[in-house]
Amino acid sequence: MSTEGLMEGLSTKLILVIDDQNSMRSVLKSYFRNMGFERVETAIDGKDGMNFLMQNAGYLVVCDWLMLKMSGLELLKIVRLNGETKNLPFLMVTFTSDISVVKNALELGVS
Repeated sequence: MSTEGLMEGLSTKLILVIDDQNSMRSVLKSYFRNMGFERVETAIDGKDGMNFLMQNAGYLVVCDWLMLKMSGLELLKIVRLNGETKNLPFLMVTFTSDISVVKNALELGVS
């Protein structure tokens, strides 16, 4: 399959970007749109992201680690325990350099 054919199939897949910083949501959304993904949604925190995922089948989640209401780690735990979302690719972004943060996310099944 050509790269163009591959992107045609991927362009309709839903990507959910979850971050409490509007600027980061905008940057990530623009990044995926520029890559050819047409369906990029955003959520302002883990709780908002969880509500969205419970009603929409996603292809990929890109989530901030530290947010109010529900952190990315708390959302990851819920996603991995849910039968419908347990295999959903889940990437986490953070500005912390604490290795224990990364280890914790890996233990919970971050992609």
